[in-house]
Amino acid sequence: MFGKILASLNIGGTIVDTILEKKELRQGEKVGGQLRLVGGKSEQKINNATLTLVCEYRYDHKKSVKHTWKQVKIGPIGTIRPQEEKVIPFQLEVPETMPCTFHDYLREGFCTNLITDLDIPFAINPHDNDEVTILPHRDLQLLLDILESLGMKVVKMSGPMVPFGSTAPAFPYYQSISLESGGLVSATVSLLWKGNGEIKCFLGRNSRMLNISASDHEEGGERMKALFEKELGVAERKLVNEVLERLGIDRAPARFYRLRIPERYRPYCTEFSLEYLHKNLFELELDQKRKGLKSMVDDMLDLDERKIRFRVNEEDLRDRGKRIEALIIDSFEQLKPNGTEKNT
Repeated sequence: MFGKILASLNIGGTIVDTILEKKELRQGEKVGGQLRLVGGKSEQKINNATLTLVCEYRYDHKKSVKHTWKQVKIGPIGTIRPQEEKVIPFQLEVPETMPCTFHDYLREGFCTNLITDLDIPFAINPHDNDEVTILPHRDLQLLLDILESLGMKVVKMSGPMVPFGSTAPAFPYYQSISLESGGLVSATVSLLWKGNGEIKCFLGRNSRMLNISASDHEEGGERMKALFEKELGVAERKLVNEVLERLGIDRAPARFYRLRIPERYRPYCTEFSLEYLHKNLFELELDQKRKGLKSMVDDMLDLDERKIRFRVNEEDLRDRGKRIEALIIDSFEQLKPNGTEKNT
């Protein structure tokens, strides 16, 4: 009798261990596993076992949100005698839109655990907790591989994009995947994986949207690669990066997306940005230095900014960007007090 009381308090009771075929699970795939039960000191009746995939989204350093994405019941299991061992096989299907595992340098991002609970009447239910890694769906992975081959790198995964409690989707939020390219002139892409081969892509600061469908993944994604080579201006950005390097321009220390202006122009402007927008269009933004109260007002209202847009054409690619180089130098020259404004 005393042994049964202890077992009900989970002292010397049944032990459960969940063993998966692998710890890395891919969105949308089925994975096999086993529940391994070992009886305790007293006989116990087990109604069923519940497997739960729980994703935790960590953000703003200390905040987090948890949500159950999948729950599977196994049973009825029946009675387990003292020290008896039972092995129960199962299959678990990972939801197609479940967030991928990701941690940044602040440990923000997404982590997933598989939690196992045994339902034992009139007892504290034994449980097991295993951390698992969720990999991108094969269609999403194909696009990520293509973007990586074009010089893009995943820098962030975030959410929620849809508020909890929304009845629109069958899940609480979409996971947003952000990628950036290297170099002095960077390009950005954000992806929303919606399942069934559908991906929404947002390009650049202006978030120009592209829709990828299941048919775009055919033939190894060659159509997608050609599309993103053009949309991300791979050749054009490479040319502009080479022009900036010839001018001796480098990144401003500890400033994202800002470039350090050549020394002879620093009395008029310390930093600037040069961003690829879309369709071979670039935007050069300069913040002019001004003194006194007027400079404070101008800074608040962004009146000290000068923006110049230009496109890179086939001729620019052939002559190694000589026109672009002259345009950038002319933009710097116009920062001087006696500079002449020009339309470009």
